[in-house]
Amino acid sequence: MAIGITDVVESLVQGPGGLGDELFGSAGNDPTLATALPAEAELRNRLNFSNIRISFPTSGGQTALTNILTTNALSFPAYVASYSDNFSTNFTSNSVYGRVDPIPSYAGTTRTISLGLKIPCFDAADANENLKKINTFIKNIYPSYNKIKQDLIIGSPPLVRVKFANLITDHRFTFRGLLGYITSFTFNPDISNGFFFSKSNEGTNNLFFRSYTISFTMSVLHESVVGFVNGEFNSKTDYPYRTENSFLNPIQRPSPEDLNSRFGVSGDLTEAKILS
Repeated sequence: MAIGITDVVESLVQGPGGLGDELFGSAGNDPTLATALPAEAELRNRLNFSNIRISFPTSGGQTALTNILTTNALSFPAYVASYSDNFSTNFTSNSVYGRVDPIPSYAGTTRTISLGLKIPCFDAADANENLKKINTFIKNIYPSYNKIKQDLIIGSPPLVRVKFANLITDHRFTFRGLLGYITSFTFNPDISNGFFFSKSNEGTNNLFFRSYTISFTMSVLHESVVGFVNGEFNSKTDYPYRTENSFLNPIQRPSPEDLNSRFGVSGDLTEAKILS
């Protein structure tokens, strides 16, 4: 079997994170590293999980390397104000004559993530840089167009990838963000914390908040089959959250004694993977 460059790249950065987290999990060239409180900048440079990285794979700036690298990305400090991860299983109920219970037909499982961030600003310059990033986020909620002569045709929808530590991540390549699309975005600055005032070089007067609060909801797009295949879950890594597992620390499974006490079956049936 031939091994291509894509296979080599994926083998280096997929799996439990490791090299991929180190390369792609940091704040990178975030301009607020130069304007933030020095202690915050040091922490964000040192610990990749102190950043929330949001990239826009269908907007301009994408490189050609299998969508692994992108120059069109944002890094926010992980001041998480709210977080929820909702899984909805969709069944259609069909009532038939002579049957008390309806017959359920499985339609699919959807995942929706809601995330809220509170971003304090160190000074007017820091508030300005954070507002630039919020502008960029909002711009990327709109689609990309191709201009043919004088007509605009939608070229791609506004998709995002969101990466936060081991909680929001692509389970196959866990250094990479989870793919989805934004269904709602709210910009809600904290007025009670006050304002910064500044005057630009052009002479315009600008008003910035001392802290910003943004929240958004993302519907997840599954890029691979998620489910059980012949009794085994179809993923080499944990889903949906990355945990620490090894040969000496496996995912918990019922013991033979537990099976016997709960179901009255012999321990030999453990190998039949009744509950795996």
